[in-house]
Amino acid sequence: MKKLILLASAGLFLATSCRKDDDDNPQDLLVGTWTVEKYVVEYGNGTTESDAPTACTGKSHLIFGSDGKYTSNDYYDSGANCDLESIIGTYSYDNNTSTLTVSANGASDNSKVEKLTSSQLIILFGESDFDDDGKTDKQFIYYKK
Repeated sequence: MKKLILLASAGLFLATSCRKDDDDNPQDLLVGTWTVEKYVVEYGNGTTESDAPTACTGKSHLIFGSDGKYTSNDYYDSGANCDLESIIGTYSYDNNTSTLTVSANGASDNSKVEKLTSSQLIILFGESDFDDDGKTDKQFIYYKK
């Protein structure tokens, strides 16, 4: 599961689309600082596994500005240290397709937002057979504002 958590941080900006839960403009709902609440894997066999962030990974956060700029600060446990990887770029949100696109360092990625409210952001960042049982599993990161 720890490898999945690291992959979650590294692969945060994978393909996605979004469901709107509020009457607010989704672009406006994104603006602000989002901190990691938990990591969840929904296995294809119907079971779910949830992990809280560590003291280190719990410092990870995303910042979406009203100017279309974003910062991703990912903290990693590396032995006795807590290492930081920061990515600064731009983002856009397509209200029609509910797709969040982030761009940095010459690359762009789309993220599927499963839920977006004024206080919760749930991103699906991976679908794979994590437990090798032949069924597709889904990994989510839950953020809170």
